[in-house]
Amino acid sequence: MKIRTNIKRNKLLVILFILTSFFYVKSSGQEPKYRFIKNQFTTENYREKIGYQKYSPFAAGLCNFAYPPAGYLYINEPTRGLLVTGSQLITSGVFLYGFWMGMGVNYEYEKAPGSKALMLSGFIATSAIYLWSVFDVVKIAKIKNLAWQEMHQAHVEFTPAINWAHAHNKQALTAGISLHITF
Repeated sequence: MKIRTNIKRNKLLVILFILTSFFYVKSSGQEPKYRFIKNQFTTENYREKIGYQKYSPFAAGLCNFAYPPAGYLYINEPTRGLLVTGSQLITSGVFLYGFWMGMGVNYEYEKAPGSKALMLSGFIATSAIYLWSVFDVVKIAKIKNLAWQEMHQAHVEFTPAINWAHAHNKQALTAGISLHITF
């Protein structure tokens, strides 16, 4: 029975690895990466600025809440997702090491020096990274939506023009409108 459980667990890990690899390969397209656009946009008054949302900030936050790298994979930032997951694994390891140290207590002396401190610091660090990653993925989704909107939005600009023109040895006042179209 234990062998079947291990086989099922291993199959699940292989499936998760394949899905993670698929999203990583998929994300190497021509989409703007957060590290290049983070200083160009701000999330202030996001609802008034945004028309079309390529990425739902709510869905990104919910995915990241359920499974930490999933939100980053959804918004095509797999490297950031892997870094956050790695840091969570390291801090979880600190917690588990403190737990393991506490399990090896000599009951005669009832002391496990440092085990409670390791458990507490590992738990606090893991929780802080987990909560930060949910807010971070929502912010990144909003920034990427603003960049996507700017890249795929047509701009039409009319500018009035008043100039002096030289025609037949005379100066004449000319007026008109210049049109500038960007798409």
